[in-house]
Amino acid sequence: TYTVTPLFSYELWGMIVSYHDSASFIDVSHKLWNDYLNTKDICVIWGKNVETGVYERMRFKNRDFTCFYRYPDRETGDLFTEDCLSNNHLLPADPFVAAAVQKARQGDQVHFKGWLVSYGQKGAPYSRGSSTVRDDRGNGACEVVYVTEFEILREANAAWRALYKLSLVLIALSSAALLF
Repeated sequence: TYTVTPLFSYELWGMIVSYHDSASFIDVSHKLWNDYLNTKDICVIWGKNVETGVYERMRFKNRDFTCFYRYPDRETGDLFTEDCLSNNHLLPADPFVAAAVQKARQGDQVHFKGWLVSYGQKGAPYSRGSSTVRDDRGNGACEVVYVTEFEILREANAAWRALYKLSLVLIALSSAALLF
């Protein structure tokens, strides 16, 4: 049994620069803690980071609970605005929201609403809290969001994604044809 405590309403428009799926085989933490609420983490940028295109010169990567970013030189670092980046731990409110969250990929422009929350399991040795400000850094600076609405405003690489899905269908059909 989980306890989820709402802190503040939350709404964000931005672009996903990296993500981590909690069901990934490399994710040990969520499995160890039996955390099935936090299904996906998305690192999102907006504002000057998108307007200047500085993100195109940077590298972003997510792991369990953390968004890492690197820039190649001081000039890029000076252009990057840390207050226009957030690592969001998403707790979908229902299966429909969960399905929308799972479709999101790097480069997608997204909009979502919900609540910044703290949550934990009864009797578990951990609980998760949320940042409630934009200027904090490091451990604990992430937003933990109980997501009530999630939409992909613009899908990145839509043509390539469609081609990929088509190739999976063709592989499945070819495999089935070989069996008969």
